[in-house]
Amino acid sequence: KLSLPDWKEFQLNKINVHSYVDVLLYLPYKYDDLSLTKENNLKDKERVVILGKIASNFTVQKFKNITLTRFFFTSKNGNTFFVKAYNRPYLNKIFSLDEGATLIGTYDSKNNVINLSSLYKGNKANQIKPIYHLPSSLENHVFYNLVHRAFEAIKNSDIIDVIPQEFKDKYHLLNKIDALKMLHYPTSFKQIQFALRTIKYEECLLFSLQNQIIRNQNKKSYVYKRNLIKNNDINKFIASLPFTLTKDQKEVAIEILHDMNQSELMYRLLQGDVGSGKTVVAIIALYANYIRGEQGALMAPTDALARQHAETLNKLLKPFNIKIALLLG
Repeated sequence: KLSLPDWKEFQLNKINVHSYVDVLLYLPYKYDDLSLTKENNLKDKERVVILGKIASNFTVQKFKNITLTRFFFTSKNGNTFFVKAYNRPYLNKIFSLDEGATLIGTYDSKNNVINLSSLYKGNKANQIKPIYHLPSSLENHVFYNLVHRAFEAIKNSDIIDVIPQEFKDKYHLLNKIDALKMLHYPTSFKQIQFALRTIKYEECLLFSLQNQIIRNQNKKSYVYKRNLIKNNDINKFIASLPFTLTKDQKEVAIEILHDMNQSELMYRLLQGDVGSGKTVVAIIALYANYIRGEQGALMAPTDALARQHAETLNKLLKPFNIKIALLLG
């Protein structure tokens, strides 16, 4: 359990963080690259990272909807910059005069000003800093410190690792605890990508397994005796078409009709390029459903495509006196 003041714990609960394990599973949404900027030729609107110290007291000016904090910052190379920070009135409580810091901001060449993005205590140069999506009352460094405490508090066995070892070996994946350490304490962006492969693979694996379980449960619970579809009736319909089916269309139609004759649900994705004849295969299935006394529906994502399908259905099924209705909305 988290050992925090109630208000902080309440804020963390809002983002479903209730334990140290939850802290480690709450990943950064982006990373701050703290590679130092060369100061001799700064360009307008360039993102800058400068190592140095606070060179003046903070002055805070309040306006109607914002506060503006101003101060001077001297780099380790001896260059002094004028810095503006919007809605950061708390800076003078965190930093003091002559304190070492790493400054990140955007350079304004016209006014020779750096608009502050982040300010870190001490030397954070050439590091990669994780940034977390947090409630406004919780600062990033507070959560970062909590991550450090979480790694100290938990055991490796507290983090459930669901990927089988043979899959890790085959796809060059990490143990989950190692992947989490890399994501919270990265030393390079290449390392971040490597660790994310493990997390994404696990997510995909769990999603796939969940779908398979649901499908198997549905198949077991769905038992319905249907009239069998007779191949002779289907062959008569196919012969009536104003074109000849391709080899692929015939094969996939046979597979679909076989599934439709089973007592369990059919799960099938028919994939093909535009114009390859998927709609005709769907119409064969609809016709098969009709001749055994059941209704069928063909759904389309747009109004125009729905009208187009209705026109095709009416044209191909007209000789068989099948009632077709178009529903839009």
